[in-house]
Amino acid sequence: MRRRKGTTKPFEIIGAPWIDGYKLAETMNEMGLNGVIFRPVYFVPSFSKHSGLCGGVQIHVKNKRTLNSVEIGVKLLYEVIKIR
Repeated sequence: MRRRKGTTKPFEIIGAPWIDGYKLAETMNEMGLNGVIFRPVYFVPSFSKHSGLCGGVQIHVKNKRTLNSVEIGVKLLYEVIKIR
């Protein structure tokens, strides 16, 4: 059995207490990455070491044929590291 971390939608929602979801979504959407858009989200993790409100983004796949998941992941990780 796989253990989920933080949300009931792993790999679709990413967030942390120090992230402003609106700013991160705006930054990621400005990149114009193929096949996805980013929506700001705020949530309280149900399975995590964080116990308070977290901000982040939901990755919404618009076209799975044109997206590059590695590029998306690397750019998203880079932006989160810059925030931290």
